[in-house]
This record gives sequence, structure tokens and C-alpha cells, in this order.
Amino acid sequence: MTATLEQRIVAGRAVGETVLAGLRREAAQIGLELPTPAWDSGQFSLQRDAYSGEESLIARWRGDPRNGMIDLRADGRVYAEFDLLAPHPKRPGWFVEAIIAWGEPAALKCEPRLLEMPQ
Repeated sequence: MTATLEQRIVAGRAVGETVLAGLRREAAQIGLELPTPAWDSGQFSLQRDAYSGEESLIARWRGDPRNGMIDLRADGRVYAEFDLLAPHPKRPGWFVEAIIAWGEPAALKCEPRLLEMPQ
């Protein structure tokens, strides 16, 4: 039986909140604050993977206070990114576009996505 969108939102809450906390920690490690929204304030949808046919739960936030998304895949893996849009406090000439996270929730990997500032 396929879970409804509402059931997937409830079931995904713990992982979603773990991902949001991981993104905040990663930003804090480089000296920036990443305000992340509450899980319940997301816009949720189910998206079918064209290859596997499985449905992922997609949570999106737009301007609350930053744009971001979390993709909770049916196989348990996660991909997430939240805009940060700030100069890197420890690397002059670099800009932190976003903080990203991926992998298994128990071994979540997070890192900043950097861009070199234009001259």
C-alpha cells in the first residue's frame, strides 16, 4: 500500500528535522548562521523517480527565511540544500552560495557550496 502525502510528511519529520539541524551545524562550523524553517512550514509533494519508479517526499521552503529543499528518497537516502548567500567569513574572496547535505540520515554529510567572488 502506498502512503499518502500526509503520512509521508509525518513519517519524514524526524529525518527532516535531523537534516535541518545538520545544515545549521555546518553553517555554524564556518562561522555563519543558517536560519532554517520549521518542518511543518514546508510545501510538500511526492515526486516519482523516472528510473526506479519510487516516490520521494520533497519539502520546499521559499524565502522562509531562505530558499531550501529536502528530498527524502524512498530508499532512505537524503539530499538537501538551503541558500546561504553570504561572504565566507574565513576565506576572503569566496562566497557561500548554499549549504548542502546528502547521504544516509545516520551518516549525513554536509558542506558549503562555495563560489569565487567576481573580481
